[in-house]
Amino acid sequence: MSAAVDRESLAPPTAPPPAPGLLLGTQLAFNVGFYAVVPFLALVLREDHLLGGAALGLVLGLRTFAQQGLFLAGGMLCDRFGARRLILLGCAVRVLGFLLLGLAPGLGALVLGALLTGLGGALFSPAVDTLVAAAEERRPPGAPDRPSLFARLAVVGELGAVLGPAVGAALLGHGFAVVALSAAALFAVIGVVLAALLPTNRRRAAGTPAVPDRAAAAAGVLRHRAFVVFAALHAINLLAWNQLYLGLPVEIARVGAGPGALAAVLGAASALTIVAQLPVARLARRAGAARALPAGYACSRAGSSSSRERRRSRPPPRRPPPW
Repeated sequence: MSAAVDRESLAPPTAPPPAPGLLLGTQLAFNVGFYAVVPFLALVLREDHLLGGAALGLVLGLRTFAQQGLFLAGGMLCDRFGARRLILLGCAVRVLGFLLLGLAPGLGALVLGALLTGLGGALFSPAVDTLVAAAEERRPPGAPDRPSLFARLAVVGELGAVLGPAVGAALLGHGFAVVALSAAALFAVIGVVLAALLPTNRRRAAGTPAVPDRAAAAAGVLRHRAFVVFAALHAINLLAWNQLYLGLPVEIARVGAGPGALAAVLGAASALTIVAQLPVARLARRAGAARALPAGYACSRAGSSSSRERRRSRPPPRRPPPW
């Protein structure tokens, strides 16, 4: 066997993806741990560390950028090192982040912990999506309106978004440290389970085409003008969603409601998604992207506008009497 063939046999692998049930269960556990902590982080920063609105937005914005802003880098690392390694590394980084949130001696360590939780997600989320896409390609043919694995992934993710805030609110009475350390323990268990169950990489068979040049592939994506424009427009939608999501805990605290109210609001929104996701996915597939995407953006705009108008119309909180 030639040296060229030997090098090919040691190239990055093409192992079969894990069972869809494992991927869906992973997404559920990820979201339970995430939503048990992060929605209450704004309350901790505001009430315990007395951060103002601008500083609070900066910290939470950096945490969001550390996750969603680095998805592209996480995806490129997944292509380079494999999904299994990135998932396990992401779990380890998020465990470290939650440990810092729970044991932080001051604001600096708390901010670092928040950034690490985002970085962990940037590592494992693209890897999970890669495995889901591979599993979707290997599914046997079914009915045309059969929900995709990504639609099911969204459903179980929202189920985690329902359970997570409820768990966090129940534990918050014992202190935020207990919530963060519990999430660290959960992600540690997830990492151990996935290390045992995710398939290890196999050698690529001789003659399999080599992985294409990643720099050339990235340049090709950036030259796709329609895709770049769509990504920029969708980024505006994500900006608005994150503003609403990060500002919701602060607004609920401002009107005097407690963590239970925050958990109830987030749970209601996620429950609606659970109920509607699969039927809406079928409807969107029939309607086509050209109709489904504008309709979805219109719904998002209507929701954001109604929230803004409700705040404008609500009278300011009454001041206590001087006596």
